[in-house]
Amino acid sequence: GESDPATGEAWELEPPDRKLVVVDYQAQKVIACLEDLRVTANGQEFILCYPSDTPILICAFDASDTLVQVSESELVEVLPAARECLASRQLTLIESAVTLTVQGPLEEAPEGQGPFDPTAGALDDEEDWVR
Repeated sequence: GESDPATGEAWELEPPDRKLVVVDYQAQKVIACLEDLRVTANGQEFILCYPSDTPILICAFDASDTLVQVSESELVEVLPAARECLASRQLTLIESAVTLTVQGPLEEAPEGQGPFDPTAGALDDEEDWVR
C-alpha cells in the first residue's frame, strides 16, 4: 500500500467513483469536478479531484516576451474579449471557483504536434504560439 512520506502512516485508498461540486463560498462560485482519488491520512479524508471542464489560464507576454498569467485587475479588462473569442469557436468561458474553465469541443493537436513541441515546425505568418 501507499504511505505518507513524511510520517510513514499508511494511506487508505479508495477508487474514484463520483462527480463532485467544489464550492468557494467567499467568491460565491462553484466548479464541477471528477473525483480522482480518496486518501485518508491521520484520520482525515482528502479527495483529489480535477475539473470536469477544461481549466484555462489567460496569459499575456510581458516586457521580456515571457508568457505570464494576467493579474486579477487585467483579467477583468480582458474577460469580455476572451469570452467573444472563445464563443467564435463554440466554446463557453466559465468563471468557476478556483480557476477559469472552458466548456465545448476543444481541438486537440495531433500527437507530437503541440505548440511547445520543437519538432512541430515553424508557425505560419498568421499563427501565434497561443492558439
